[in-house]
Amino acid sequence: MKKLLLILLLTASVPCVAQVTQQPEPDPVLQNANIETLREIKVVFISQRLNLSPAEKAAFWPMYDQYQKDLIAARRDNKTDEIAREEAVLAVKKRYQDQFNSILGRNRTRYFFESEKDFTQMLIKQMNHNRLGPAARMPMQHKGY
Repeated sequence: MKKLLLILLLTASVPCVAQVTQQPEPDPVLQNANIETLREIKVVFISQRLNLSPAEKAAFWPMYDQYQKDLIAARRDNKTDEIAREEAVLAVKKRYQDQFNSILGRNRTRYFFESEKDFTQMLIKQMNHNRLGPAARMPMQHKGY
């Protein structure tokens, strides 16, 4: 039931582009609402995956928010150099790993990083499904070189 609710929320929160014609400029208020909705879904997803207690939530989410800001800064500051960007992102993750360990323990910290990746993959899959419809379900064919 929880997975169904999550999928329904993802489906409702991700706009589907139905036309290829020129689209009007996106409404910044709507974009912020979608980002906030996705953040709320992610909070629920990770909280359930990690089985966070109320005390853990109180300590974890403010730290997570700062972690996200630092990741965004690392990516923004290294836009043109992919290797430098990856190194900066890895440095942020390593820096926060000890802090997450102090709240979650080592195993759940590893599971947190996996869950974050799973959420992103699930979101991309859902967005592709919404955008492409039945074509998104067809397997990609390797054309070779």
